[in-house]
Amino acid sequence: MKVFEKKVLGDKLQNLRKSKKLSIRELAALADIEHSQISRIEKGLISPSAVTIQKIADALEVAPCDFFDC
Repeated sequence: MKVFEKKVLGDKLQNLRKSKKLSIRELAALADIEHSQISRIEKGLISPSAVTIQKIADALEVAPCDFFDC
């Protein structure tokens, strides 16, 4: 995943998280992943795996496709 694409994904994640009024720590707890991983994804520093995307989508009650232009 290119840097620009990682940042776009991170921005979408952050917008969805904030629309649900969740902190990074709250989302991380719901998704059962480290809060630092959520932070790095939102900043565009890492590319999450498909499993991680699914966990986050489930926690936010959205489809994984909501993070991408599907």
